[in-house]
Amino acid sequence: MTQQKVTTMVYDITQSLYQEIKKFKYTKELLISACLLIGAILSFLSYKMYVVYREQKAQRIFGQYITEYHQVKNGSSTDWQRLANLFEQGSKEQSNSYLSPYFILFQVDALVKEGKRQEALAGLDTVIQQATSSPLLTLIKTKRALILLDDVDEIARTRGLEELKELAEDKKNQFRDTAQFYLGQYYWSVNSIEQAEDVWQTLKDEQYKEKLAASPWLELTKTR
Repeated sequence: MTQQKVTTMVYDITQSLYQEIKKFKYTKELLISACLLIGAILSFLSYKMYVVYREQKAQRIFGQYITEYHQVKNGSSTDWQRLANLFEQGSKEQSNSYLSPYFILFQVDALVKEGKRQEALAGLDTVIQQATSSPLLTLIKTKRALILLDDVDEIARTRGLEELKELAEDKKNQFRDTAQFYLGQYYWSVNSIEQAEDVWQTLKDEQYKEKLAASPWLELTKTR
């Protein structure tokens, strides 16, 4: 909706209200109420227009950065640090946008590629705090657990394993299959074959009941 359309609409509402108000005894009081109502409508519409503009701008910038991300990922460049800085700048400049946490997610990925795990974990903690209502929250937590599992510090690895187990056992987690696959893969990598098979068997049993679409992780467990 353009500013001109908003102005025209508000003017039409004003005229209509004024014509109705003239019929009443307490015209002055009604006019004040009408002005307050119109002001509230105008403020609401202006805010909605601002949000649309803000999100469109954020989406455009995010799309440009994603293009650069794929260029680096596909090998045309290896400058992950530059990419991390780029997404960090985007998250700050678009801090009021709904996309702000997703700028940070790609910054985290670039930081991991650079081996800067502590910075990456700090970024994920920020995203988890910001994206409490995001449908991807448990997937983000899974990513955090996997980074911890890959740490050289034993305490960090233990914490990562605990977080991954919690995600794999949470029946309300809509990305439970992802956590189950990676938990089984972890057990497999440390030669705990029986534990890996138990976790993957749970994944297989649950996916057997799935009517809409089987988990993409299911096929990968069959190759083990």
